[in-house]
Amino acid sequence: MKIVFLWLVVIAMVASFTLAGCEKGGAAVAAEEEIAEEKTEEEEVAEEEEEDAVVEETVPAKSLIAFNSDIDGDFEVYIMDSDGTNPIQLTDNPANDGFPSLSSDGKKIAFLSDRDGDFGIFIMDSDGMNQTKLTDDGTINQFPSFSPDGTKIAYATLIGEDFEIFVMNSDGTNPTQLTDNDAYDGVFIAWSPDGTKMAFTSDRDGDEEIFVMDADGSNPVNLTDNDANEEFAAWSPDGTKIAFASNIDGDFEIFVMDSDGGNQAQLTDNDSLDGWIDWSPDGTKIIYASNRDGDFEMFVIDSDGTNEVKLTDNDINNGYPSWSLSK
Repeated sequence: MKIVFLWLVVIAMVASFTLAGCEKGGAAVAAEEEIAEEKTEEEEVAEEEEEDAVVEETVPAKSLIAFNSDIDGDFEVYIMDSDGTNPIQLTDNPANDGFPSLSSDGKKIAFLSDRDGDFGIFIMDSDGMNQTKLTDDGTINQFPSFSPDGTKIAYATLIGEDFEIFVMNSDGTNPTQLTDNDAYDGVFIAWSPDGTKMAFTSDRDGDEEIFVMDADGSNPVNLTDNDANEEFAAWSPDGTKIAFASNIDGDFEIFVMDSDGGNQAQLTDNDSLDGWIDWSPDGTKIIYASNRDGDFEMFVIDSDGTNEVKLTDNDINNGYPSWSLSK
């Protein structure tokens, strides 16, 4: 009888534990199912975000090219898509507007204009709105160039009988002279991508050479040192290369070199003038202007000189491109 009772107790305990286990197991299963549903939702969100990231990586950012053209008889500033389509005129007056420099974010354009009688530096939105004069010194200013962060503009100013390089805030305040000599400095100024240096053309050594200096004007170094003329320096977006034009073979051709002046390589070879250079924002292409067809048109090549494509094709002069991401 005692044995039977013990078995009844054991059976009751087992039944109790089984019932509790079922109740607990049911709750656990329900909780696990709920967690699984939550995880599934989280995984779906993560997968969607990952898919969006992949799309963003595979779809290239849109870029724009500002340039000047004399299609209406005098030079005006235009902007177009990077494949040469959708040109839009941004300035429209009887004066000459040109030498545009797009800010790296594509929101602003600095440019040169003689609409007030002197050659001054102006700034406007990249849609042509809010055109504002930044320099009002009664002299000749030229070749504006936005710093990579968009806070400053380098430019050249006529001082006496030669040009010197200045820099000012992008609102025109605090103009500061960076060079001071009897040479012609400040032709086609290009900032390094990190904003610490500037490349420019100077004839301080007798002929036109590409120099690099610190952004405060110190430590100038001659990168091209020969008997030819070099102009149109343009720094690659990764800072390792500088494209430029040289007439070492008799006419101006496009060259590229390391940012310290080494490994100079010729990219174009024809009987015309090639110049007015800039890089694509991703550094894979170089844009330039050439008069090989009689008037100046713009061409694009890969950074190694291959795969040349003509972007503009008309009977007018187009040039001085500035390539940047769109706003």
